[in-house]
Amino acid sequence: MPQEVTLKDMRRVFGIEFDTSNKISQFGGLKAFLEYLKTTKLRERVSSILGGQGSRSFLQLMIGVIVGIKDMEELTRVSNDPLIKKFIGNTVTETQIARNYKSFSASTVENLVFIMAGRI
Repeated sequence: MPQEVTLKDMRRVFGIEFDTSNKISQFGGLKAFLEYLKTTKLRERVSSILGGQGSRSFLQLMIGVIVGIKDMEELTRVSNDPLIKKFIGNTVTETQIARNYKSFSASTVENLVFIMAGRI
């Protein structure tokens, strides 16, 4: 019967250290992309048009679409991931996101298009 290998054995034999804390993100591959977004100051530029809550709603939905959400409930789960939450800050509820999007005017959307195209 094979002997069970423990984390301590893995560390001793292979020099591998496993982080068993709950702070690991399943979206770790997005870290470089989120760091890039920080350097472009996208959040600040979007916030100048939509305000704090509006920009968080926009970023939550944008990241959700990138990771492939299927519905608003899944967006809430994704938004509560430690990595995503660290980038967004105080997340916005799914109902508030819907309200925020309904309140965006045509000129607001036009300004967002300019931001995303890098013109602002």
